[in-house]
Amino acid sequence: MKGYESGKFLPDSPLTRAEAVVMLNKLLGREPSAVAAAKWNDVAEGYWAYGAIQAASSDEEEDVLAAR
Repeated sequence: MKGYESGKFLPDSPLTRAEAVVMLNKLLGREPSAVAAAKWNDVAEGYWAYGAIQAASSDEEEDVLAAR
């Protein structure tokens, strides 16, 4: 985990959905995706976790654990 851009690490703060998606993707070895069609209408393309959310929402079935 890297913490925030400001360099802060806030272990006692609630975990956001976006932060959880980023951590789970890293655990599973999923790379951020920039597919053309957005999967969610409430996640803007410029949002910091956009690629991670797109990757987690992918329709592609991958066995990321078997690849290890």
